[in-house]
Amino acid sequence: MLPVSIFLAYLSGQPFKSTGKLLLGLTKHQQLMENESWIRESIMLRNTYVDPLHLLQVELLHRQRSQSEQLSPPIKRALMVTIAGIAAGMRNSG
Repeated sequence: MLPVSIFLAYLSGQPFKSTGKLLLGLTKHQQLMENESWIRESIMLRNTYVDPLHLLQVELLHRQRSQSEQLSPPIKRALMVTIAGIAAGMRNSG
C-alpha cells in the first residue's frame, strides 16, 4: 500500500470521523467552524492548493526512507519546495 493511500484512508477513516463528531457534539454545531464561515472558506480554498503538496511530501518521504540514510539531492530539493509551499499557504490563509 502506498503512503498516499494510507494518508487518504486515515482521513476517510473512523479516527478522523470520530474526532469530528466529538468536536461537533461539544460545540453543538452542525459543521466545523460553523460560526466562522470566512475562516472555513479560507481553509477550504487553501486546502485545494496545499493538499497536493502534503501528498507529494508523503510520497517523497516514503521514497527517501526506502532508499538510504542520506538524503538524495533531488528528493531533498523537492521536500524543501513542499515545505516552503505549505508554509506559504498557511501564512497567507491563516
